[in-house]
Amino acid sequence: MPWTLSSGMKHTKKANTPAKKQQWASTANAVLKKSGNEGKAVRIANAAVKKKTAKEEDFTDSGVGCIDDCLEPAKPTKKKLKK
Repeated sequence: MPWTLSSGMKHTKKANTPAKKQQWASTANAVLKKSGNEGKAVRIANAAVKKKTAKEEDFTDSGVGCIDDCLEPAKPTKKKLKK
């Protein structure tokens, strides 16, 4: 049975945007078609969405593209160098 966009949220909380839901469903359906194993399809689709989410969080945490950080001048930080 092919999965739909709404199926992603039933299997992982990380599929919380339309793009992630689409990625989850298309990945799960492709793996199911190739392997015939539903458990494997769900695991691989969850991993794909998790990887996409991690990349987005890395981008957000870096401050790149964040308007709030751009409006205020950067504060200098003091870091001790490890020997």
